[in-house]
Amino acid sequence: MYIWIVQPFESTPLDSKSDERLWRSGILANTLIKNGHKVLWWTSDFDHKNRIHRHKSNKRIALSDKFSIQYIKSLGYKKNVSIKRILDHILLAKRFKSLIKKEKLKPDIILASIPLAELALESSIYAKKFNIPIVVDIRDLWPDAFFDVLPKYFKNISFLINLILNRTLKNACKSATAINGITEPYVKWGLAKAERERTSIDRSFLHGYISPKLKKKEKEEGLKFWANFNIHDDTKYLNVCYLGVLGHVYNFSPIIEAARIANTDKLPIKFIICGKGPKLKDLKTCSKEIDNLIVPGWIYKNQIKSLLAISDVGIAPYQNIFSFINTISNKAAEYLSASLPIALGINEGILFEKLRKYNAGFSYSENPRILLRELLKIKNDLIYFKQIQANALSLYQKELDANKIYSQYSEYLESLIQ
Repeated sequence: MYIWIVQPFESTPLDSKSDERLWRSGILANTLIKNGHKVLWWTSDFDHKNRIHRHKSNKRIALSDKFSIQYIKSLGYKKNVSIKRILDHILLAKRFKSLIKKEKLKPDIILASIPLAELALESSIYAKKFNIPIVVDIRDLWPDAFFDVLPKYFKNISFLINLILNRTLKNACKSATAINGITEPYVKWGLAKAERERTSIDRSFLHGYISPKLKKKEKEEGLKFWANFNIHDDTKYLNVCYLGVLGHVYNFSPIIEAARIANTDKLPIKFIICGKGPKLKDLKTCSKEIDNLIVPGWIYKNQIKSLLAISDVGIAPYQNIFSFINTISNKAAEYLSASLPIALGINEGILFEKLRKYNAGFSYSENPRILLRELLKIKNDLIYFKQIQANALSLYQKELDANKIYSQYSEYLESLIQ
């Protein structure tokens, strides 16, 4: 089987080796190759995470005789929510359309992610022309989620933007052979955009995560790095970590207030908030006044692995919006793979129900007092702590192990061309 994966936002295997972590498309590509298939991954030349251009041109690189990556020249942008990003997507789709016309070898199947609807639509037009099955994989509720974080200066034109972006999305979903998604509600969202009933080939596949192995040398280097922030691999403090984007959709206020209270009351709890984004500056300012709030900024692969190894709890500062209620993120899977119970900001949704089913964490309902109460319960009861650690790992192994999920995904894609 020869498959095109169309996904412009993920890190690729050729990105910086210091931070090379593959996600859904990258892991699935490796799984497909392992199963004897050939993969061409279409992605943007613009590195969405690091905000840099990789090659500043259209460039195809063969990693092996079975796996190639096609980078598409891109405009780029600085902000996630901006006119320039919308223009970037439009131009990216035009260049993609031009490039696929030149392809001599046609794929047996196409897997196109949402986002990006513009690329998914061009993929579906191409697929229809050559009678190729196409699967649209709903990864993010774009553009609907776009309006959850819309700046004030966009409000006056939001209706027009919504109309244009949703028309593209609906056309892409309507043209799909099958709708996939990272959860069942995401599949239903895609079907609603497609305006059709569900069929037997519309499926959900959770975000899978591969638990990284931490070598002795990596851990030693990591411990030295974290020692600079007075974070150690001991039982004196309960280490609570956050890894991810420091964006407006996350509510860090309860964490800041919990850290402030714990610092004042001399409670043995530290909060380590890692990442970059629009809230980084404010978080760093707060950390200067609160000793047990540590905000190192962006950290890299080995620093992440070592932090997970010396942390006790992972925190997910979600708010009550549709996308958080109806998904289990890579972040959650990452915590659970390291046996970290999750402190969850919301008290409903898919992740909340999973944590309750497995007793692998708790909800603090965006309340700093509840957060501290539950963390102290973990700190003061070793038997309870060990049990929920084991439960967290069990949840990961049974439901979020990438090796299992993407093996099933590979088999599913194979079935669509038989």
